Amino acid sequence: MAVRRFQRFPIPAGVDLSAPEGCVLERYEAEVVLDPAHPSNGGVAGLGDASTGADGGVAVILQAQLLAPADRDVSTLLVEVVNRGQAAHVPFDGDAVTAHRSAVFGAAPRALERNALVLRDRGAVLWCGWQWDLAGGDPRLLAAAVPAVRPDVHRRHPPVTANLTTPVPAAVLPLFGLPGAASPYPVEDLGDGRAELRAITAGDGAGALVPRDRWGFTREPGDPDGVNVWCVDAFVPGTTYRVTYRGGRCPVAGAAMLAVRDVVAFLRSRPHPVPSPLPAPPAVVLGYGMSQAGRFLRQFLHDDRNAGENGERVFDGLLVHAAGAWRDALNGLHPQPSSAPAPGSVPHGSSASGDLLARTAPAVRPRVLFTHTATEYWRGDAALTHLDAVTERDLPDPAHARHYLFAGLDHYGSRRPPGRSAKFPVNDVDSGLLLRAAYWALRRWVSEGVEPPPSAVPRFADGTVELRSVVLDEFRSVTGFGEAIALDDGWPPAWVSAVDAWHNERAGIRLPEVAVPLATLTGWNPRTTDEPGATTLTPLTGARLPLDAAHPDCSATAVDARRTEQRCREIAEDLAARGVLLAEDVDACVRRALRY
Repeated sequence: MAVRRFQRFPIPAGVDLSAPEGCVLERYEAEVVLDPAHPSNGGVAGLGDASTGADGGVAVILQAQLLAPADRDVSTLLVEVVNRGQAAHVPFDGDAVTAHRSAVFGAAPRALERNALVLRDRGAVLWCGWQWDLAGGDPRLLAAAVPAVRPDVHRRHPPVTANLTTPVPAAVLPLFGLPGAASPYPVEDLGDGRAELRAITAGDGAGALVPRDRWGFTREPGDPDGVNVWCVDAFVPGTTYRVTYRGGRCPVAGAAMLAVRDVVAFLRSRPHPVPSPLPAPPAVVLGYGMSQAGRFLRQFLHDDRNAGENGERVFDGLLVHAAGAWRDALNGLHPQPSSAPAPGSVPHGSSASGDLLARTAPAVRPRVLFTHTATEYWRGDAALTHLDAVTERDLPDPAHARHYLFAGLDHYGSRRPPGRSAKFPVNDVDSGLLLRAAYWALRRWVSEGVEPPPSAVPRFADGTVELRSVVLDEFRSVTGFGEAIALDDGWPPAWVSAVDAWHNERAGIRLPEVAVPLATLTGWNPRTTDEPGATTLTPLTGARLPLDAAHPDCSATAVDARRTEQRCREIAEDLAARGVLLAEDVDACVRRALRY
């Protein structure tokens, strides 16, 4: 079994991305049929309990979008596992987070040029949808449809557990997920007396049980699946509310990961009874995912899914960005990939076990670059990808993987999340130029055998790793941070980069903004102090403080001496010589730095 249909359909109105001259942009719908008994599909929760067709297979539908040369003669195919269905941006063409900002904030995507990095030398891009719980039915999004567990066995499965948070006090909250981005599992019985709500604060894993007569469910008008949770005592920031209830259906979510695998395997295999949009298989297939989609790829690797049903390798290489040590909760019952773990809890998949690909056979093992921002370290998990927090030792890099910290950069790059109020100016230094170099290094590693730069992360061996609590203490001397520094209360210990005299990170890849320095830049930012729960972090958002504001006792001469185009250029050229910045991007790197 595998791909039964790969059918083109019109690009919906409102999709702003258009193909450059000499290229085609097309949308497809793939029907993938999974054999529950095939060994490569083993371990997927609920797959054996799903309804099957006459052929004994379980059907999954995925939507995809292809940008390729007009003749579709492709040498390198980049498959982007899309973040929340968004496919409005070509990876590594401009700022790294343009697509994510477009998804979350409605920003206009960049105009695409023919010389986009991924299109060079007969490159192509396939955006692949996988998320089955996208809300709103927006036709511009690339979605997926997965089967559900049969009703006769549904009740044998455990109830749904969802975590609710709010940036401001509220009497009513949506059931779970990002409002407007993810649909909740329907509540089977709104009046179910067995449902529970617990209020959990940092360091309190069990939480306090809220009496059942003081909270309940309410249906969204006109939306049978839209459910809110109300509470007599208002929901407040800084607390996670865990609700447990009996859901109305149980999707086989892990089937989406298998379907992505089989779509990629289909595009690179011949012969195949289903016509392919590519006349010949690409020589190289790479994968990319950021944030939530990066967690998808980490789960893909952990579950050893890089071999298709035919036993052949699926991805030759992967670039996983801003995922930290987390994995998406994709292969479980009632998973919620758009929801984050509760503060103080152990994130799904975090461990110091080192190599995600330890179980993968060498013949199908991809080469992988893991790139992290400071944000993923400060939330407590990224360091676990390359060090053992228990024995306090560095883990050796496996031959097929590298890790890089983008020092002082945050998860988003330039825009704060809507509804979040950060105390300090937002860190707007973008990781796009570094990601371009990482992609090109991966492409050369796979296609030419050219080794990428060595890992650049905080290490015990060179003294560049430090406990978060220690670095927080050092920030008490920074103007404005002292009164909002109780960020570590109740959180588990975390390892982050040590900082220099300007409180910029010492480890990792340091852009001129960090290395000169031109500002004090962090991957974390407290909430405003006039909010309840202000001692917690603004999610995924960093801070940028001018040096004279953060360090008023420093001499103006010392600051000015560091704000020189020559110094910025020296740093950028050194990054290019190390292979962590493209030589063609040196001028752009200097221009961006001199904005400060």
